[in-house]
Amino acid sequence: PPQPPISWKDIAQYSFLGEFDLLQHASDDIQECIWAKPAVHEAMTKFFKLCCAKEEITRLNVEICHL
Repeated sequence: PPQPPISWKDIAQYSFLGEFDLLQHASDDIQECIWAKPAVHEAMTKFFKLCCAKEEITRLNVEICHL
C-alpha cells in the first residue's frame, strides 16, 4: 500500500535511521551498511563539526582584523 508522504519537518525530528519507517520497508537492510553503524555515524558527525569549526576560525580571523 502507498505510504503517506514524508515532510522535512518529520525528517528533522528523527534522530537515527531506525526511526525511518520508509527505511524499515526497504528491500535492503540499510542498518547493515557501514555508514549506518552508530560509531561511524558519530565519527562522521564529529568530522563535519570539525570542518565547520575550521571554517569558523578562518571567518573569525578575517573579522577580527576589521575590529
